[in-house]
Formats: sequence, structure tokens, C-alpha cells
Amino acid sequence: MTKQLLEYSTSGVEIQRHSKEAVIFGASGLIGNCCLRRLLVHQAYDKIISIGRGPIKASHPKLIHYEVDMSHSDNYRHLMRGDDLYIAMGTTMKKAGSKEAFFAIDHDLIFNIAKTGSLQNMNQLIFVSSIGADSRSLIYYLKVKGQLEDDVRRLPYWSVHIMRPSVLLGHREEKRFAEDIAGRFSKGLQYFSGSIIGDLAPVDADDVAKAMVQAAQGLKQGTHIHHGSEIVKLAKLFNH
Repeated sequence: MTKQLLEYSTSGVEIQRHSKEAVIFGASGLIGNCCLRRLLVHQAYDKIISIGRGPIKASHPKLIHYEVDMSHSDNYRHLMRGDDLYIAMGTTMKKAGSKEAFFAIDHDLIFNIAKTGSLQNMNQLIFVSSIGADSRSLIYYLKVKGQLEDDVRRLPYWSVHIMRPSVLLGHREEKRFAEDIAGRFSKGLQYFSGSIIGDLAPVDADDVAKAMVQAAQGLKQGTHIHHGSEIVKLAKLFNH
């Protein structure tokens, strides 16, 4: 497919609509797996590079997957060649084991990946945060998510899309009891009260994935935050 250039970024980088290459981190996770599947069938992308600590189950002519040690960006910097960078990574306080370990993953690791992408002249960054993310929050989880958002906004990307979903729905290999209960409660509340809970409504992981890919096709310069209701709207517009 012939490249169709839409416009130039302020740095003179060509912003493309078609024949793009995407790099994705977190393809083994709930949203990441859905995002990878959506990228593989989307006509805008000719090549998908997946980078992670371990193997993934997906196989496709467009796909190249690399298993790397994520402890240092030098281990994956040379692999990050493309137009759009997707990051769908994260952990929980329980799994991390401590605040320090949680910060090392949900802030430092993700920020280093995003920073490396900008140094590799990637144009767009699309990543998953959380509803309520705020660096001033008294809730540590939301505080860390907010600090990550603040730091990422300073990177010289042409466009940044931040997804802030509420409770995620979808099959996890690792069960999260609290998330499962919250999802059931929110779905029930939404059934009886329509759209009254708005951005607090649970969001299907595949809808988040669709929204991520769809947002990247809009080619809108600047930083854009997408909350639950907007994520659902973007997902409905998804067209591969």
C-alpha cells in the first residue's frame, strides 16, 4: 500500500494515515492482548512489533514478537522502530508486594518505555491509565497513575492518547476478586439506572483496545484523555 502522508508534525516528522508500523508493550495482558488482535487486522498497519518479557500466543504474518529483559531500555531501544507506540502494562499493589515495587512498574518501567519511544522518533503514544488518575490523590494507586501521566505529557510526542477506563470486564488468567465484584455491581447498577454512572461504568477490555486503535487513526495533535464513556464511543467507531 502506498503511503499517504497527512501532514507534518512541528518537528518535521511525516505523520502517516496508512502503511504504518506499530510497537506494542503488554500484549500478554488483558487489554494488551485485545489491542494486539485489533492492530493485526487493521488496514492502517503493515507491521506490528510486540515486545515483552515472555512469549505470546498470537501468530500473524504482520507480527514480530521479541522477548527481552525489560530492566534496561538498551535491551529494547533498537527494536522500537515505527509510527505508533501502544502501552498496555501495569500491575497491582498485591502482586507488586510493596509501594516501591509498584512504582517501579506502573511508573518507572512504563515511563522509560514511553521515553525511549520518543527518543526513537515515534510519533504517537497510546497508553492505559486509570479513572481518577491524579498526582495529588491521597490514594497511592491513583497518585502513581497521575504522576505517570504528568511525566509522559512532557515527552515530545506529536500526539498522546491516555485511556482512563473504570473497572475492566473480560477474561483474566489471573483472577482479581475485588475487580470481579466491582464489575458485577457496576453492571447491575447500570442496568437499573441507565447511563447515570457514566464514566464509572465498567468497560470491556476489548472496547478499550478498540478505542486505543481508533484514537490513533484520528491523527489529532496534542494530549487527549479518554474517559469511560468516550472510550465506549470510540470503540463503536472502530473500523478496521
